[in-house]
Order: sequence, then structure tokens, then C-alpha cells
Amino acid sequence: MNNNLFASIGFSACSLFFASFIVIMYFSKKRFKNLESTFFLSLLALIFILIIFEFTYVYFLYKGIHTSTAIFFCRAWLNGIIIWMSGFTYYILILRTRSINEKDRKKRIRKKLAYIFSGVTFISLIGANLLPITLYDYSDHIYSFSGDATNIGFMIAAITVGTIVYAFVIRKDLVNSTQRKPVTFTLFVITTITILQMVNDKLDLNYQNFEFVLLLMTLYFTIESQDNKLLAEHEKNKEEAEKANREQTEFLTSMSHEIRTPMSVIMGYSDAIIREKDLTKEIVNSDTKNIHIAAVNLLELINNILDLSRIESGKEEVVDKEYDTKNLLIELNDLVLSKINPEKIRYQIVTDQNLPRKLQGDYTKVLKILSNAIINVLHYTNTGGLTFKVGLTNRDNSFLLLATVESENSEIDEDEFKLYYQNDDYNSINKVNNVFLGMSVAKMYANMLHGRVLMTNKDRYNLSYYIEIEQNVVDPNPLGDISQSLIANSENDIINLEGKNILVVDDNMLNLKLIKRLLVDYNANVDMANSGNECIEKVKVTDYDAIFLDHMMPGMDGIETLQELRNIKSNLPPTIALTANSYTGVKETYMNAGFTDYLAKPINKNELNRLLRNIFIK
Repeated sequence: MNNNLFASIGFSACSLFFASFIVIMYFSKKRFKNLESTFFLSLLALIFILIIFEFTYVYFLYKGIHTSTAIFFCRAWLNGIIIWMSGFTYYILILRTRSINEKDRKKRIRKKLAYIFSGVTFISLIGANLLPITLYDYSDHIYSFSGDATNIGFMIAAITVGTIVYAFVIRKDLVNSTQRKPVTFTLFVITTITILQMVNDKLDLNYQNFEFVLLLMTLYFTIESQDNKLLAEHEKNKEEAEKANREQTEFLTSMSHEIRTPMSVIMGYSDAIIREKDLTKEIVNSDTKNIHIAAVNLLELINNILDLSRIESGKEEVVDKEYDTKNLLIELNDLVLSKINPEKIRYQIVTDQNLPRKLQGDYTKVLKILSNAIINVLHYTNTGGLTFKVGLTNRDNSFLLLATVESENSEIDEDEFKLYYQNDDYNSINKVNNVFLGMSVAKMYANMLHGRVLMTNKDRYNLSYYIEIEQNVVDPNPLGDISQSLIANSENDIINLEGKNILVVDDNMLNLKLIKRLLVDYNANVDMANSGNECIEKVKVTDYDAIFLDHMMPGMDGIETLQELRNIKSNLPPTIALTANSYTGVKETYMNAGFTDYLAKPINKNELNRLLRNIFIK
């Protein structure tokens, strides 16, 4: 082999060996699939194509045959190195975008860079194929070529080298100090070879492929090292686990505080009543009101925690059912009226009279979204007006239930406003309160129903919400004016059940006493049973007008008891399931089991009143 031939293909032969070494090492280890790794493998594959092109055109030039074919492969090799250097430069730049946490922003930047480098590469390839190339005089040079077309390659090379220097030398956050050593060595080798070629005209080498392979080897032992990636993944998982533990601890600490606050009120006032020697009606009324308020707040907190837990675990599902719009508005109206002081807060509900009578959707989630928005605004409203507006509008093939909650005189602490309502990363907020938890649940439910919840105010005063929830219309007949229904329902008139026999079944004696105490106001005759077997025995000898049957009981549970009751008595009275479960779909579960309806624990007096009205007022 003569010197010119060795100088032409010697470095490429070494490149072929080292490129094969990289392939063997890379595929012998666990691989991490991402955009950067895909580009790295593409650049590695292109190296083999460039080496083949170089061997081919050198062969034809060495043999002195098919000059036009040799020129074709010369241009093909030139086009290949332009594509390789552009791709490598893009690869370095997308590495720099790894630190961007926002996925959409990262995707947009990478897409923009792809357009830019695609355009630059396309224009460069046009120039490289239109401009002339000149074959060397092989008596003085290697078997290669020059000419104006090669200047395009030099320009791209300058961009690539500048990017490498910027990414690895000037900016020191892409690789650590240990990884920077092989990068520095590679740049030193490439720079030394280039300078020697420029200074010594007799030193003529075809070394471009070797430089590319050297860069890929550097990347393999630094950024693309599978071992380093495995360690980095391990460290990342460790940091995420530690962060999750810290966030969990902070969250539990915050929730502990939120739970202990109403609990201390409940225990404190109840203990005060027990220890009070001179107990009066005024003291009892005042203390029990405080106990009730604290208990309601505690229940809302527990429900929000359970809702969040079900959503995050993926157990919460959308259950689309037909429901009456009027019932939804009445239930919301009752909720608001139970929480406000009418002497301090003026409340009004404004409904579009063209609102359809029946809609189809997840009633429980819709109610939760709207009620939590109202509760959130009420939390910051001590005086003034509160308006709840409801309407409906078309969207494509479905409808949007529109609602707004507006206040006239609400105010939130500036620090709390910034923490809860100007922070886009809700997952990073660990010191939460019950009100914010409720809004988090509302927003998650809205997303599940293809809707949204937006805060519409421009500052921390006069909080208000705009709500969109996608629903289907079942009965398009207009709802009309329901203001009188809301007023009548707000009075919660207790019906007279004198002469009616009601059986309450629960394995907990305190629950039995509580339900019996609630039913006393209705003048009903209340009988009690503390097991399924006792319930069956009582039903055999007594005709009851309604049965409240607890689900979770030892031995024979509520569903099994109901099945046995149906076996011994064909005409059972309305049977209501008592349960501590209140998740989505639980009503359908009990209805399918044969219950008439269900009542969630702790028992809400308004809900109990509704059930009794449905049973005894035809």
C-alpha cells in the first residue's frame, strides 16, 4: 500500500474499528430510549455509511477508473458529513433542553430547532451539490477532492465546533468535571490534527471520519454511557423518593393540623358541657352549634382527602346518569343556606329559566364541583353579597353547564392568595387547608368531565369562579322559574310521621340511638335492631313502613340481610341502606342490590328529610 492510499483510508479504517467497538459496547448493556439516544444511534449508523462512501470513492480514484462514479461518491460523502455535523449540532442543542421541566415548552423548543437545522441542512446540501468539486493531483495529495463545494462542509464544521465548545467548555452544566476530561481531550486531538494540517503542507490526511468517531466515543463514555445513565436514573429515583417522602410528611403534618383544629373544638365544647355544673339552655345551644360547625368542617376535610386519594389512585370513574336539574339546584341551595348567616351575607341563586329539566352526567361530581366553588368563596366572605348563576350553552355535539360564583366583599390574605391561587404547580403545595383541598378536587373533577374551573378576579379581592362542565341534555323542556321551590325547600319543613313504624338496624348502639333521636322530631315509632338476624326476627312479627339497614355489620351484612328479608316477605317496605361509603357509583350499587335508596353517614338532616318525604309523601 502506497503512502497516499494509507493517508486516504488509514484513519477511516481505524474509525471503522472504533465505531464497531462502540456498537458492541452500546448494545451489550441496558439501553435507555429517548430522543437523544435515538439521535446518537442515528449518528453512529451514519458513520458506517460515510466510511463506505469514502472507501468507495478512494478505490475508484486509486484505480483511475469510472471518474464520474468516483465524483458521485465524493459528493455523497460530502453530503453525508454535512448531514452528520448538522445532526450532531442538533443533538448537542437538544441535550441542553433536558433541564427544561415544562414538557410542552421543551417540545416546542426542540421542534423549532428541528425546523431551523432542517432548513440549514437543506440549503447546505443544495450548495454542496451545485458548486463544483476538484479532484486532487494524486502525485502530491491523498486520494480525495477539494473545490468550492467543500467550503460548505467547512462552514458547517465551524458551527459544530463552536456548538461543542459552547456546550461542553463555556457552559459547564451539561457534563460534570470528570466527564469534561474526555471532551477536552477530544477537542485537543481534533484541534492538533487540524493545526498540523494547516502548518505542514506535506502532512495530508483524510481524518474527518476519525474525528466523528472520536466525538461519538467521547459521548459514549460521558453522556451516552449506559452505566452513567443507570446511575443517574438511580440518583433521580432516589431524589424523587426523598422529595415524595418530604412532601408526604409536610402534607400529613398540614392535614394533622387541619384535623386537630375541629377535633379540639368538638372535644373541648363537649367536655365543657359535661363538666358544666350550672348548665343552661343558652350554653347548650351555643356550645352545640360550635360543635356542629366543627364537625361539618371535619367531615368536609375527610371527604376531600378521600376524594383526592381516589383520584390519584385512579379509582375514581365518571358515572353518567340522568338527573333532575331542579334537584341539583335545590341541593346546592340547601348547602349554601346551611353555611351562611343571612344577617351578614345576602345570597341569591339566579337560574336560566330555559335550563333543561333533565341532564345526563356525573351528578355527584357536578355537585361537588359547584359546591366546593361556593364553599371556597364563602370561606373568604364575611359580609356583602354572594350570587350563584347557572345556565347552559351549546358546544359542538354536547352542552356546557355554565356557572359563576360571585362575591361582593370577600378578601383573602395576600400570602395565602399567592401560595394557593397564583402557584401553577399545585403538587408543590404541601401546607394546604381544607378550602384549597376542596378546590383541588373540584378542578380535578372538572377535568374528568371535560370542563374547567377558572378564577375570574384580577386581584385577591372579590373572589369569584367561572365553571364549565360538559353535560348531555335528556329532557330539553325548560325548567322555568324555580325560585318558589328553593324558598319552600330552604325551610326544610319536617313532616309528621305519627303512626308510622320505622325499623333501624345497626351493630353500633351509638348510631342506633342517634338515628332514633333524629327520627323523634317526626313523631314516628322507632324500633331498633343491632344485627341482621335480629332485624329478620322483628320483620317477621311487625309490619314496618320503612327500614334503615346498615351495610357493614359483622356476620350477616346489610345486603345479605335484605336478600333474606325478600325470601321471607314478598312485600317489603322501602329499605334504605345506611353506609359510611359515599364515593361515586355507591348509590347504583345499593339500588342494584335491591335497596330503595341510601343514606350516607354521618347523617345529614336535610338528606334524611328528603328521603322521608320521598317515602311517605306521594
